[in-house]
Amino acid sequence: MGSGVGLALSKNIVELHKGEITTPDEPGTWAKTVFQIKLRLGNQHLSENQIVDVSADELQPQKVEPATIVQPEKVQFPDFPDKTKKTLMVVEDNEDVRRFIASVLELDYNLVEFGNGLEAVNFLDNELPDLVISDIMMPEMDGIELCRIIKTNESTNHIPVLLLTAKASIDNKIEGLSTGADAYITKPFSTQELKLSIANLLSAQDILRKKYSGNFIIDSDLSSISTPEEQFIKKLMRIIEENLENSEFDVNMLVDRIGMSRTILYKKVTALTNQSVANLIKQIRLEKAADIILNTTHPISEVAFMVGFNDRKHFSREFKKVYNVSPSAYKNGAE
Repeated sequence: MGSGVGLALSKNIVELHKGEITTPDEPGTWAKTVFQIKLRLGNQHLSENQIVDVSADELQPQKVEPATIVQPEKVQFPDFPDKTKKTLMVVEDNEDVRRFIASVLELDYNLVEFGNGLEAVNFLDNELPDLVISDIMMPEMDGIELCRIIKTNESTNHIPVLLLTAKASIDNKIEGLSTGADAYITKPFSTQELKLSIANLLSAQDILRKKYSGNFIIDSDLSSISTPEEQFIKKLMRIIEENLENSEFDVNMLVDRIGMSRTILYKKVTALTNQSVANLIKQIRLEKAADIILNTTHPISEVAFMVGFNDRKHFSREFKKVYNVSPSAYKNGAE
């Protein structure tokens, strides 16, 4: 199976040379399909800016450093030298196309590459990239199925998915978008279009992360949330609130209740809220404490125990970090 881009690319090249590419009505018995290409001799039919006055011998190949290719049995991110860069997963069975995509993106992002969706899914069991770029037509598992798995799995449904395909019809695009794909680019594509699409998707994720960080959990009306990301945060909050009085409740117990590995839970919570799981638990404890302080007559020491703090001094220090005043001052300011 080819990559699906060859015919479209050939047509573009032929038309750039003011030529024609056609298929005869009767290709003959020796082949199922025949393409005929007609090109004009010379260069009089081209404009000056379309003519490059250089011989093939003068053209020097550009050296591109290889991107990191993760084999199926290697299920962890490589030790990328620049951890400040976003990590993209490129899933494409055609090695030439995959290398082309990598050459366009590797200066700006950390990359991991796979030849089909099945290898990518195995990787996602242990590691979470910031964005997935996938071809649709691939052996073993195609991009549509990969996208469906990513978007229906609670641990991965926040990851943006950009689908690449040579199928340009509306029905094909609807098929891709109906699986939850965040963007859809038709081959052959402009490198600028690819870069801008990626940048826009990552920017949208950053906006959500800023929304969910800070006082989002404290200030939001969780009864009105509907997105998968918000539903996940609501689920976390429900589990934590059910265990507020248990001072032993920690990240390990949350991992058991949520049904994800510790690594995946940590990466997903960090990706959505820009804070650790332990900080999220503490923030919800303090939110509940503030509510009790404002709406009941319980003494501060009792409030601390009600939300899982065994030490009142520690509770007061943590409360002040969030609300900028001590619990007592917070209560007195509300009276």
